[in-house]
Amino acid sequence: MTLSHRLLPTSWSTCLASRRTQFWCCQSIGWLGYGFFVSLGEFLWDKGDGSIAWQYPLFSLTTGLLLSWAMHPALKRSLSWQGWWRWPFSIVCVALASALWSLAKMLVYKARDGKLDDLSWIGYFSWFTYSFFIFLSWAGLYFGISFYRLWQQEQRRSLQAQAQAHLAQLRMLQYQLNPHFLFNTLNAITTLVLEQQTQQADRMLSGLSRLLRYALEQNAQQPVSLATELEALQWYLDIEQQRFADDLTLHWQIDDAALAQQIPSLLLQPLVENAVIHGMDEQGKRDISISASVLADQLELVISDRGQGMQGVDSLPLPLESFREQLGVGLSNVWERLDVTYRGQAQIWLQSHEPGLSIGLSLPLTVPGALHG
Repeated sequence: MTLSHRLLPTSWSTCLASRRTQFWCCQSIGWLGYGFFVSLGEFLWDKGDGSIAWQYPLFSLTTGLLLSWAMHPALKRSLSWQGWWRWPFSIVCVALASALWSLAKMLVYKARDGKLDDLSWIGYFSWFTYSFFIFLSWAGLYFGISFYRLWQQEQRRSLQAQAQAHLAQLRMLQYQLNPHFLFNTLNAITTLVLEQQTQQADRMLSGLSRLLRYALEQNAQQPVSLATELEALQWYLDIEQQRFADDLTLHWQIDDAALAQQIPSLLLQPLVENAVIHGMDEQGKRDISISASVLADQLELVISDRGQGMQGVDSLPLPLESFREQLGVGLSNVWERLDVTYRGQAQIWLQSHEPGLSIGLSLPLTVPGALHG
């Protein structure tokens, strides 16, 4: 078998998968079927010269095809509208197309039979009723097929979100509680035990166990309140403060209105860990600020440090994907998870300041139980 023969099925599959190809296939089949039945009616019931019976069906099919094609962009745009406005708009489009089609068909039909003087509003109304039914059926089929396609897309997105959530949970266990972090923590605990600082060692070990339990028990598909996420984050920071002592300073600015908002679980820890690792100034100090607020219809989360920053980041907020090649596993995972969970409605950005770097999240406001990711 030649290469061209092997590629032919794929080419056809790609062509048939195109929405434009599918639209014109449905258009052709539907209007050719309509033309067949109109031609059949002309053949069976026409009492005039049968040699010209094809003219009216051909004209009716052509104009109907063109008018439905002209309606298509308007109905397609209405699919993105919220609420019930698309329905009266669609009826107006159908009525307008029906009025034009009815007038054109009636004039051609009457002119063919030499009955142009036999025009009346009552006759036009009967033509309009028939045309309105045809175009209403066309619009109904179009919306039915379109909503079915949208439903299929939602199903695929839902499956993708579930798969991504499971993958995100596994990845988070890899980089949140990675061997390096566990080794440093356990080594610090061992040192405290050897120095007989049992109270401090016990506190550090207790925080580690709570953090491990939270990470293992938390379902990545279920959102948590910001308050719950901050509590888990505090366990992590307690461990880091035991390690770095006075070299780690934290500043919290959390609005009460933000605490009840739902966010994906295990979302903030990799961002804060990134600030702890890379946010060290020239004196070896780590000064980290964590803020959360509700602005308009967005939940704003910002983690700032006073470290060396990142190359290419300036004083204006820039989307994180602009620096995708520079990102580590943690930040890349956060970006991918937000993209799937919020379907492009969430933003994650970087902003440089003097000194240091800020990482911000802008998430749509949610109510308890409304987020699925």
